[in-house]
Amino acid sequence: MDGGAHIEGKGIQSIDVGFRLLHALVEAGCPLPLKELAAAANMTPSKAHNYIVSFRRIRMIVKEAESGHYCLGPMTGDLGLSYLAQRDGLSVAERAIRIIRERGRLQYGLFVSIWSEKGPVIVACDEGGSGVPYELRVGHHSSPIYTATGRMFLAHLPRSVTAPVIAAAVGETTSPWGGQAQKLTEAELECELSDIWKFGIAVVTDLRIPGMTGIAAPVLDHRDKLDAVVTMIGVSGSFDMTPDGTEATEMLNAIAAAQRS
Repeated sequence: MDGGAHIEGKGIQSIDVGFRLLHALVEAGCPLPLKELAAAANMTPSKAHNYIVSFRRIRMIVKEAESGHYCLGPMTGDLGLSYLAQRDGLSVAERAIRIIRERGRLQYGLFVSIWSEKGPVIVACDEGGSGVPYELRVGHHSSPIYTATGRMFLAHLPRSVTAPVIAAAVGETTSPWGGQAQKLTEAELECELSDIWKFGIAVVTDLRIPGMTGIAAPVLDHRDKLDAVVTMIGVSGSFDMTPDGTEATEMLNAIAAAQRS
């Protein structure tokens, strides 16, 4: 896939310009009035309105009846679902979770993440029987630096892809759940990523969520490129938290079995 690669060719400028409106709505995460939406897309309101008319015709943008604000339309959801359906790694990851549950050895929360422009984002989850102290919500973005999920992506993806996300997240040492992480130097982060390459597993304890540990395992495609990450989260000390321990091995074995099925 293209990822963040530079695409050669003339292209159609009006498409590039118009999609700034969609990107602005994605970044906002909520409906916006015309004036704010236009400003976020670096357009005049009249210019933005012309693009919005076309986007409304194809259901990419809709207008709220009560507020008159604009938000992403159902076609953007269809596009997102179609994109996910084409990810073989996502299917493998979801099968791996089913295998883990069928074997009955891990009762902790499990979720699947893929990489987005904002970093790791949860696309599927199973909270399990043991419960977790916060909702494993589809659409939640994980810290690329201070979570096992994020570090697994950083260990595998090209730095050209991850650098902007790392730069934006490097100062996010606190979390909404009371976690407090010590800011990592570049050398310390590289050391952590080296260990992930060594064991094939990422483990992070008590950083984003006090008293909780995350273990992340990779889902690789046929070229050994990272496609998705399966992460388990549970109470620190209640399970083997080592990268070559029982839980980590169970996750890797389930992913391997899912890839064979």
